[in-house]
Amino acid sequence: MPTTWVIGLDDEIPNDLTFPLFVRTPKSSWKRGGQQSKVADLKELKDEAQLLRRSFGWDKPIIARQWLDIAVAGHWMYGDVPQEIRTWIIDGEPVAWSFHYLDAVAEPNGFPPTTRDLRQLKAMAASIAGPFRSRLIAADFVRDVRGEWCFIEAGPGAVAGTAHEKVFKYVARRLIGEMPAAPKSIVGGAF
Repeated sequence: MPTTWVIGLDDEIPNDLTFPLFVRTPKSSWKRGGQQSKVADLKELKDEAQLLRRSFGWDKPIIARQWLDIAVAGHWMYGDVPQEIRTWIIDGEPVAWSFHYLDAVAEPNGFPPTTRDLRQLKAMAASIAGPFRSRLIAADFVRDVRGEWCFIEAGPGAVAGTAHEKVFKYVARRLIGEMPAAPKSIVGGAF
């Protein structure tokens, strides 16, 4: 998991930052300059933080994460699309996965994930679920250029989206206690 720092409005900049960094607020990030929210030094970090706070709220914390060289699934108007998988966890059990940017790239490079990849993602998702009290959790993972999966973020599933309709419906039916037939495609399915 990449090192991540949370920087509040009045906080000192941590002295252990390692550049480059990926920078965002808890709710959103930019896609400017070709490298999504990538900052190379302290001046760029301060400039990006000011832009983010001006747009999303002056009291917003800034999340700075160690930069990852992420494998590319394809391209769209904002640049490279990462090989990112959203996992769906119900009551602590990972139940499904889907390619996160299906609305941008219909046939992503690097898909389908291998059986080994899916076993690893399921185990990683299960370990993420512990601290949450929400019944439904979405946890996101990206593959780096070396082929390793890295945890990116997680949160309550009720506010998470997916462009994979069959996975979405499967998760919704599992959430209400049904055991529907498992969806399966190269870009999403059940664990």
